[in-house]
Formats: sequence, structure tokens, C-alpha cells
Amino acid sequence: SRTPPAPPRRPAPSTPAPLRLGFSGVLGQSQPPESEPLPWVWTEGVAADADGHLWAASGNRLYRFDRSPTGSRQLALKVELASNATGLRWDGQRLYFGSDDGKLRSLDPREATPTAAVVCACPPRAPFAVAPTGLKKGWAARGALFFLDNNAIKVVKPDGSAEPAISLPRPAKADWKYCSLAMEPATGDLLVGASYPEMKVHRYDAAGKEVTHGNWPRTVRLAGVTSAC
Repeated sequence: SRTPPAPPRRPAPSTPAPLRLGFSGVLGQSQPPESEPLPWVWTEGVAADADGHLWAASGNRLYRFDRSPTGSRQLALKVELASNATGLRWDGQRLYFGSDDGKLRSLDPREATPTAAVVCACPPRAPFAVAPTGLKKGWAARGALFFLDNNAIKVVKPDGSAEPAISLPRPAKADWKYCSLAMEPATGDLLVGASYPEMKVHRYDAAGKEVTHGNWPRTVRLAGVTSAC
């Protein structure tokens, strides 16, 4: 008898080429496809001015976004700065921001070419607070600008110098620090936040005394994460 021929040998399976995922164009930005992409994915602060323009601080620039006819925000102006900006505040008339070089600056957003002017010297990247224009209550009666300097809040005088306003209590071996500052817009009280693991916001009245009633100091909870800064 004749032996049947062997079946043809199947070729060994080839190793599939690795998958590749490619992107092009503008991703996750509100700017039109034909415009230059924004060179950042986060900011050091945002604020809205009296004309409804939205300002953002990133690197050594401030960016102004105007509302387009479709309702989106589109880049309208860039302001070059002498140093990287930290924080951004609006007092009703001017924008204020800190910097890496240890200076607080401000500018008038309605100027045709906004130029930042030095307001005072402070520790680099110091948290700061501004009093709303027209408020004369509480600490706003003492000054319009305040900043954190380790365990103290200092008030900026009209000549640009600063003097101690509140000495903040902090245990010698504490593993947390004060890291944020704001002014309560109705009373002029100062609010100062503490980092992990303290994670509380403390409130100080015009006499420099900590408010300990009405659920103060308060722990801030955001989406299940407890934080003050």
C-alpha cells in the first residue's frame, strides 16, 4: 500500500508588531486648531478682572483669555514677566502676583500694554492676600496687602516696607507649616491655611486673636481628601 503524503507544514506564527498610539494636533485645549497651543497644562493661579477677562499665571507670563462668540475662552494677550509668577489675586482694580525672585508685583489689566510694577519684597513664592478695594473693616483698615513669612503674617505699608501683623503659633517640632493666606471679604479677617497633617484653616480677627467659635478653625474637605492648601 502507498503511504499517504504528509500534510503541508504550517508556517510558524509570526510575532505581532507592537501596537503604537499616535497623537497630533492640539489636545485638551480650548484654543482653535490653527492657533499656537498653550505651553502648559496647569497654572499658578487664575483670576477674573472687572471686564470679565480670565487671567492665568504660568511660568514667566500672564495670559488673558477673552470669551469668544461661541462662549469658549480664547487667548487674547500674553504679558512677559521678569520672573516666574506664583499666585494671582484681584482686588477689584489691579492684579497681584508673587514670584520666584522674592517680589510681589501688580499691574492694571486695562492698560493697553500692561506692565508689572514691584509692590514690595517678600520671601520667594510667599503666599499672600489682598484686601478688596473699598473694604475698610478688620485688617483691611491696616493695609491692602499681606504675606506669609514662616510663622508670621506681615502687612505691607504704603511705602512698600512690611511689618509684623500676627505671630502664628506653631509647635517647635511640628511637621506641618502655614502655606496659604486669604482675606475674608465681608469682615476683613485673615484666613491662614496649614499643610498636612494639620490641614486646618485658622481665622484671625482685627485684634490679632484667633477665632475659636463658629466651627473655627475649620478642616476643608474636597472630594474625600482633607486639605487646607
